[in-house]
Amino acid sequence: MHGQRCSRRHLLASLAAGVATAGCLGSISTAGYAGRWPGQGYDSTNSGYNPDASGPGSDAAVRWTLDRDVFTFPAVADGRLYLGDEHGTVFALGVADGEEQWAFETDDWVYSAPAVSDGTVYVASSDGNLYALDAQTGDKRWRQQPAMGSSPTVVDGTVYIVDWGGNVHALDAETGKKRWRFKGLDEAPYAPAVTDGTVYALSTRRYLYALDAETGDERWRFDIGEHDGGIRKGDWRYIARAATTAGPTVADGTVFFGSDDGNLYAVDAETGDLRWRFDTGAWVRSAPAAVDGTVYFGSQDENVYALDTATGEKQWAFDTSWLVNCNPAIADGTLYVGNRGSNVYALDLDRGTKQWQLSVGDETHLDTGVVVAGESLYAASGKVIAVGPE
Repeated sequence: MHGQRCSRRHLLASLAAGVATAGCLGSISTAGYAGRWPGQGYDSTNSGYNPDASGPGSDAAVRWTLDRDVFTFPAVADGRLYLGDEHGTVFALGVADGEEQWAFETDDWVYSAPAVSDGTVYVASSDGNLYALDAQTGDKRWRQQPAMGSSPTVVDGTVYIVDWGGNVHALDAETGKKRWRFKGLDEAPYAPAVTDGTVYALSTRRYLYALDAETGDERWRFDIGEHDGGIRKGDWRYIARAATTAGPTVADGTVFFGSDDGNLYAVDAETGDLRWRFDTGAWVRSAPAAVDGTVYFGSQDENVYALDTATGEKQWAFDTSWLVNCNPAIADGTLYVGNRGSNVYALDLDRGTKQWQLSVGDETHLDTGVVVAGESLYAASGKVIAVGPE
């Protein structure tokens, strides 16, 4: 992966030049905007790693912005960005220029990231419905209740979603028919990870669940309350701080998630046993990304970390000088991440050295996450931002 960066970017640059030559002068080339990011964590394990993207290089610039009350991740597919806003609108934008292509109205806020699969956009609204919309037209295919909560994860014809009551739902992706429901214990707004026949769902208070993907039967649960990271039991601060806040991500037989007790946790995916935890000393609200034996995440101690997935040993840390709540994205040997200081960073995966830094505008707090598709990066934090080659 690490050795492919130059050749892939040079290839894309050549293709872009070919498109510009073939088209009329003054037209907008979409070559740098090709690619996909189909759901919150890119894939069903929430790895945050796009193996088919190169991401923006050192010539990165803000290509366009759109003022919109959006505070979630975009999904990217077939030349469109798919998002939802605080006014209950799900909409599609052209990746090259940010022009709206269609809009669909729900009855309340949409703050979960859409997921795109087989020409359908799946998105949950605070009106209590999960919607399935035609990706090209925005026409409604079906809706199902209750589904106010997490971003959906779509795997093998099934949509998995966690509602604000902590219940995990499995629905038929084609019809919306419910397949099973697991009754959880508290609210859970995080996109579940699904791999090897198991659904991993994180609740906000203290639990990580492993469920059978076919039946919804519980296989195990991990209780963060039994691993409080040094917060005293019975202390009123314990409930507020020892809470899961970011994840889950599955890699190398391990489930990773962050917590307000300052730790990144690593839990055995098969048994639910704690493997290790890494204490940053501040809230961890950045969902981890993982590839090639390393897990990457940010902390409110203002650092981005790279840890060995097997041992938790720190490989490097990068100081951004501001809170890092942003979910990172990985593409072509580079880690992309934002901070509350309105900056996007491109960091070398192996060494953590800064390749470039870009301000995306004053008071643009990048607290949700960045996604990378083709040569471009997208984010949404009060406005939609597209970053690409200058």
